[in-house]
Amino acid sequence: MNIEEILPLEVYKKMQNGEDMVVLDIREPHELADIRMSKALFIPQGHLVSGNWGTYQGAANILLENKDREVVVICRSGYRSLFVSDFLLKSGFSNVKSMKTGILGWASQSLPVERGVVQL
Repeated sequence: MNIEEILPLEVYKKMQNGEDMVVLDIREPHELADIRMSKALFIPQGHLVSGNWGTYQGAANILLENKDREVVVICRSGYRSLFVSDFLLKSGFSNVKSMKTGILGWASQSLPVERGVVQL
């Protein structure tokens, strides 16, 4: 598996510069209450890979409409995002990156986060 990785600070700079990209958070719902990025799409890994969108159909539609844009996949520490990035590339997405060190790396650099219960 040869997946391109991107550092949290690089993602933040791209967001600040208004670059055209989609940030996809693939963590489980209970993980979101701890810490999350405000502008990320949220589809748990199991739902994404299985195609069983359910509650996440709206986010899935947005993702599927943007197959040609840069997609940055994030998880807790950067491990799961590698596998999902590979899955997306094999599913026809053209520009997918995995955020190295995940949301933990993002938070460790004091980049902006939200906390608390989220409505899905």
